[in-house]
Amino acid sequence: MLFFGREESKEKLQARALKYIQKQRWDKAIAEFRKLLALAPGDMRFHRRIADLYVRAGKPREAITEYRLLANHYVQRGEPIKAMAVYKIIVRLDPSQTDVYKQLARLYAQQGMPEELAGVSSAVSATPDPQNRVRVPLFSDLTPDQFSEVLSKMAVHNFPPHTVVVRQGDPSNSLFLISSGAVQVVRREPDGKEVVLATLKEGEFFGEMSFLTGKPRTATITTIEESEILELSKQDLEEVIAKYPGVERVLKAFYHNRVKATLKAIH
Repeated sequence: MLFFGREESKEKLQARALKYIQKQRWDKAIAEFRKLLALAPGDMRFHRRIADLYVRAGKPREAITEYRLLANHYVQRGEPIKAMAVYKIIVRLDPSQTDVYKQLARLYAQQGMPEELAGVSSAVSATPDPQNRVRVPLFSDLTPDQFSEVLSKMAVHNFPPHTVVVRQGDPSNSLFLISSGAVQVVRREPDGKEVVLATLKEGEFFGEMSFLTGKPRTATITTIEESEILELSKQDLEEVIAKYPGVERVLKAFYHNRVKATLKAIH
């Protein structure tokens, strides 16, 4: 009986919180989410909602406190892309807090590189040093300070479900990394047939094909669910590659793998 009462209580609290949000009564909504946290301590979804509501309420200091808690949680769980996105929000709220970039990069360097990424790094780097590299596949060839520099150039976007992020035929202007959520990659053939090439999830990136070939987008990317995506502009990516050629080697390695997967999907 206690279990069902607990669930019912959570449902009522969530319903009240949503009503307060609709009425733009941010403090009231925050109070309801605090109660939800009391029922489910450590539930980061509620911390995220509270942080976002503090932003709406015009309370950046309180929001930053919640966002830092979130970022630290993602670091501990080994979810670098999510942590990156949260740190970007912190800097957007308070541009003076650029120290978070170096903090994130050094944390990952201290933790070392996961075994599954070490193979990628060794395949594309002449002098891999997993103990001094960051834990993001695309940037696994960078030192913490270099990674911090790249991170500062990225923009954060939140997309609702079923939103087109890039459209087939569009010019290539950016590279994207998925912080959370998922996207579907669909290519339209000359005969009008649509072919699903892949589903990409958090930690994966897209846009490298058009960047490397200089050709328009070869597929349409649409969100499957609510997604948070990091964007690195073409100009910034070109600057990164000019300074850190290892990034281009990683891009090319992924590009060749995806070309093979695309050919397999359409034949």
